[in-house]
Amino acid sequence: MQMDVRQNLQLYKDMIQCAGPLYLWAYNDCGRLVYSNCPEEEVLAQVFELFGCKKRLYDHLLPDTPMQVASSIGLQWCAAAETDGGKVKMVYLIGPYFTENTVLRNMELAMRQLQNLNLSVETTMQIEKALKALPTLATNIMNHYAITLNYCVTGVQKNTFDIYNITDEDYGTVDVEEQLSTRDRHKVWTTEQALLRMVREGDLNYAFVVNQANSVSNGVKVDTNEILGQARISVIVFTSLCCRAAIEGGLSPEEGYTLGDAYIQRVADAKDSTELGELSNTMYADFVHRVHRCRTNPEVSKQIQDCCAYIELHAEEEIPIDQLAKRFGYAEYYLTKKFKREMHTSLTNYIKYVRIERAKLLLTTTGLSLQEIADRLHFCSRSYFGKVFYEVVGCSPLEYRQKQ
Repeated sequence: MQMDVRQNLQLYKDMIQCAGPLYLWAYNDCGRLVYSNCPEEEVLAQVFELFGCKKRLYDHLLPDTPMQVASSIGLQWCAAAETDGGKVKMVYLIGPYFTENTVLRNMELAMRQLQNLNLSVETTMQIEKALKALPTLATNIMNHYAITLNYCVTGVQKNTFDIYNITDEDYGTVDVEEQLSTRDRHKVWTTEQALLRMVREGDLNYAFVVNQANSVSNGVKVDTNEILGQARISVIVFTSLCCRAAIEGGLSPEEGYTLGDAYIQRVADAKDSTELGELSNTMYADFVHRVHRCRTNPEVSKQIQDCCAYIELHAEEEIPIDQLAKRFGYAEYYLTKKFKREMHTSLTNYIKYVRIERAKLLLTTTGLSLQEIADRLHFCSRSYFGKVFYEVVGCSPLEYRQKQ
């Protein structure tokens, strides 16, 4: 069936606009701009040319391949080529945007690069204003935008490993990193300490620090061309740091190390960067919430604390109460009475609350559907999951996700 590229792109353009100020650009085979919905079209099209991005893109065009082209000031575009009879007919782009992984995260240095081009003061000010309004987006999100753009244009399904990155070969990233070295590493260290302090104190107001951390560092630097491998190493190191901070905050070593090992195994099994990003977010929030509960229930006996820890560690598994009692050496009747006396709620309710707390984490740190979350947490149906969630939280799962 003949693909309707224009119809696909119209729908695609409307969809990405829902996520933020990302724009669609169309260039013909000669590199002339024929369409854009960007309000700063003239300025940003000039940026696309000034830093040689358009020339590099046209020099390295690949059919049926998702592409990303980067400028020396950290701007990036996703690109895909429409061909006819093996020849390029049109080139479509999404962008521009900054990514959390860009070398130049600092506007001051970006403007220094612009000044080297000997532009007029008016042009420089226009570009600076336009750049400040651009979004900063996670690399894994933009990878998926690149893949879907390519599919809309070519009808060919690809994955993140197929993305062809076109960078500025003449741009000396080492020199810029040396300029940023001292200041950035100190900033990374202070941000890391803030992240770990949140875990250690069980501070639930951690969202701002996490957002700040994403703009400061893109993880552990490893000399490898394998992006997924580097991301795995970063998440494993972060998990280990969070595990130790949680134990320092009062989580039992057994629970802390067991939880950390479980997350590290899931990181090792992750298939793509999107899954790794979600795991990192879920892991961090999980440790913070566990320390928070631990610090707010100091009067609970060790036996019941261990019972709670076991339930939280196995929230995504079936937890028969008779097996739980047997595990801790109690009769079922005695455990349920002792648990209710100390926790002021029944074991059954506590398991339900733990699963809803887990659902809240999954809703805010992953892209799992409501049905997938309901299945994962052993609710008999999506509707029952929604009913219980509303009873505990006071809103539907979808409303909670949108609010967060």
